[in-house]
Amino acid sequence: KKKRGEMINATPVFSARVDTIVYNPYWTVPKRIYEEELLVQAEKFEAEQLALQADRDASESGAPIPTYWEARGYEVFGEGRADGEVWVRRKPGPGNALGKVKFLFENRWFVFLHDTPQKSKFRPPRRAFSHGCIRVSEPLALAELLLRRDGLWEAVKEARVMRHYREKTFRLRTPVWLVVDYLTVRVDDDGRAHFYGDVYRKDRLALGRLKTQHPVPVGQ
Repeated sequence: KKKRGEMINATPVFSARVDTIVYNPYWTVPKRIYEEELLVQAEKFEAEQLALQADRDASESGAPIPTYWEARGYEVFGEGRADGEVWVRRKPGPGNALGKVKFLFENRWFVFLHDTPQKSKFRPPRRAFSHGCIRVSEPLALAELLLRRDGLWEAVKEARVMRHYREKTFRLRTPVWLVVDYLTVRVDDDGRAHFYGDVYRKDRLALGRLKTQHPVPVGQ
């Protein structure tokens, strides 16, 4: 998605230390997603519920209509506040966008690695579906690897995190460095060049800046 010419959902380039692993995470919805997406979905859902209510028999017409937030497992906070600030989070569970586990590291964009219930997102060759955070194809295996390395795996097993949907946090004693980069071409060990899709159109922007800084002389 673009805003003022920028890809506002682009995953940033950075490095940080993964220091926390959370099983059965809550998902605190960013304000932009809440305002631009969830409110639209909520309005559509409630209109559909009203239409269904109108089609029901008179004997059932008094049944309460569930809100979008109740039906989708969200908790809403701040309703009725004078400043109008409302925020929502989705409870841990099968429909949670973060899946079973997330990996935290300090960064100014508030992005993180996470599981997803939408495993089909890994099938297409281009997978730029997120709002900046990074889905992991085998998150449980990665979590186990890091926690075994850190000596915390027995504590995870004792917590039985796979048998319930209660949030459980584990802090790594020895954080692990994570580097997120954006490459559209690389050269392998045999000297062969490999080109990839430029989903964020950074090559085009870089080429435009290069042409501006070094214009081709007239006549060439």
